[in-house]
Amino acid sequence: MLLTRRDFIKSTSILAGGILLGASKLSALQQDLGKGFKLINDNIGIFTERGGTILWYVSKEGAAIVDSQFPDSAKNLMDGLKKKTSRKIDFLFNTHHHADHTAGNFYLKDFVNTIAANENCARLQKEKNGGGEKDKTQAYPNFTFKEHSSFDLGKERVEAYHYFPGHTGGDSIYHFVNSNVVHMGDLVFNGLCPYFFITDEGSFRTWIKFLDKVHGQFPNDTKFIFGHSADPEKVIGTRDDLAKMKNYIAQLLDYVEKEKSAGKTKEQISASISLADFKGYVEPRPGMLKTNAEMAYEELSR
Repeated sequence: MLLTRRDFIKSTSILAGGILLGASKLSALQQDLGKGFKLINDNIGIFTERGGTILWYVSKEGAAIVDSQFPDSAKNLMDGLKKKTSRKIDFLFNTHHHADHTAGNFYLKDFVNTIAANENCARLQKEKNGGGEKDKTQAYPNFTFKEHSSFDLGKERVEAYHYFPGHTGGDSIYHFVNSNVVHMGDLVFNGLCPYFFITDEGSFRTWIKFLDKVHGQFPNDTKFIFGHSADPEKVIGTRDDLAKMKNYIAQLLDYVEKEKSAGKTKEQISASISLADFKGYVEPRPGMLKTNAEMAYEELSR
């Protein structure tokens, strides 16, 4: 059973969330910013409404946003951030091209100086989301990088990394160095069977390598922001969550490869695969696991 991107967005728009912090100062500021805002510290936090999790950073020296959801939710994000700063946003970073992470670029373009993304992300956004009349509702990156780039936000520095194709062909992570926070985009669907299509130029095989690389790159106390989560309290997580996502993908590939080697067709494998074989994971909507199996079969057939 193949799922459309629209089906996925509708089914996951309420799955993202965050963690509530106990400090009274942060709690008061969080309430002042409005619904959907959750703080990590005074300068950095997340925003969730509809689509992939947004990370934001605001200080006297600089401001940045990672991912943009949709125009309506991007407006709500900016309405909240305006209570915290009057400065223009220095950078809007996109983790990958999917609409629930980039459609809000169009609204935010008037509030930001630079939209930055991996070069493959920018290309895929134009190829998959734009073209013709659709270009009128898109705002594309005006700065692209290949494998790594650094961005200055005064006391904060952002390091961007693209290692391998993963969820898509243009995934990047963004490390806010002094805050020790990393936005993983949709490289981690925490506790969820992930959205994945071969046509987005991703790869289950190198997705595993990407997660391995990141797992070894950062210390245990790093906070990781995930694009989507089955548990609203776990959209902010740890290195252990990266390992769990990697294990899901590895287990999926092993399962499909064994069944394929036994002579089963893609349709037979997807029809027989069960969540009982993948304990701890849930489907954003029925059929996501079967779609994962079909995509794994196609990749293993290449």
